[in-house]
Amino acid sequence: TNVRLESFVYTKESFEQAKKHLTDRGVFILYNYYRKTWLVDKLAGMLQDVFQQNPISYSVGEAAKLAVLMVGPRINDLSPSATLIPYTIQHTETPATDNWPFLYLRGPNIPALYTHFLLVILAIIFIVTTGTLLYKRSRFDLRFFLFGAAFLLLETKNLVTFGLLFGSTWQVNAVVFAVILLSVLSANLLSMHFTIRPTWILYLALGTSIGVAALLPKSFLLSLPELTRYTVASVIYFAPVVFANLIFSQLFGKSHDPTVSLGSNILGAVIGGLLEYSSLTFGYNTLYIIIALCYMLAFFLPSNTFFYATSQRH
Repeated sequence: TNVRLESFVYTKESFEQAKKHLTDRGVFILYNYYRKTWLVDKLAGMLQDVFQQNPISYSVGEAAKLAVLMVGPRINDLSPSATLIPYTIQHTETPATDNWPFLYLRGPNIPALYTHFLLVILAIIFIVTTGTLLYKRSRFDLRFFLFGAAFLLLETKNLVTFGLLFGSTWQVNAVVFAVILLSVLSANLLSMHFTIRPTWILYLALGTSIGVAALLPKSFLLSLPELTRYTVASVIYFAPVVFANLIFSQLFGKSHDPTVSLGSNILGAVIGGLLEYSSLTFGYNTLYIIIALCYMLAFFLPSNTFFYATSQRH
């Protein structure tokens, strides 16, 4: 998980917020020990883009070297010396942003170590699932599979979004999981007492809520007081969870084979967890596109769409 360390701390948007706090005598100092020169180049390039000035630097050593970068109005008063010089960027690197906050990735990609393990997991899933379907002469429910994948991605995206809005802490994660569970419980209680017909109304509400969550500027929420921000963010980002679970409850109640439907849903959640790694290449906002496509395909599929492991239906 090292590529996800310090997400949203070292991004261009974070530096822009720091810039807003500086006076005309202010200076922003960024320092750490870095093992890779390209990482210092990336940070220096981001500071240069945000502050529109070349950072002043101070560095010591080669391996795991200390690098200090300084920008802001005050550096114009600093006299360059043998150790305090303008930083020379050797290579232009991909900047970290709130959409792609991976400081320790040189560029958008899934590292080889991750890829190898993901392929191993996919191979295990394929072998075990195919073997079970053939041995049991069972079947596979594509619609519930898509709901599982989309739900896991939706849950992950909400964790990421709340980490941006409130900080990546265990307390924030606990709040997110609590609200997710409450959203699921609310949907189940509503389904017990009310049935919304036709189902396309729920799909429309689901698509609309996903669109609002995807397009709402984070800057708007960050400008709100913390308690109001929690409330508004919970309503906006967990509305899709409620609508998705209302649809799920209705579909599950009409399932011809609940065991197959639930198993397919859990398998979809596992695949959704693997798909989340696509954010390392395409950014977190892309997850909303995958989520929307999963629910859209599920909407157009006929009821109880099964894939059979044998030519005979048992």
